[in-house]
Amino acid sequence: MNSPGKPSVLFVYYSHTQQSLRVAETMADVLRERGCEVSLAGIEFTDPHYARKFGSFPFRHGLRDLLTVLPAQTRRATGQIRIPEAAREGDYDLICFGSPTWFSPLTCRCAHT
Repeated sequence: MNSPGKPSVLFVYYSHTQQSLRVAETMADVLRERGCEVSLAGIEFTDPHYARKFGSFPFRHGLRDLLTVLPAQTRRATGQIRIPEAAREGDYDLICFGSPTWFSPLTCRCAHT
């Protein structure tokens, strides 16, 4: 997997709309141009609740599907995922994580001054 003397980079990402994937691919292209070996590893939900809702884009029921995950988000409950093979097998010099930015004021634990 690793070539001697070449830094190796892994991008682990989740992308519902493919925007996070495009960002990871763009960053990977830049690092490859600079002599790095780069692997991309997409995360998939295996939890049936999330896999069903986030398995396709656009959402089947838009806002309603998104709102149904708020109770779990408020409890900070997470769904099960499949760990990508590239994340299991490599010895990387740098690992980067990417995901969509989802925000709910109910889950924000920001310090207020």
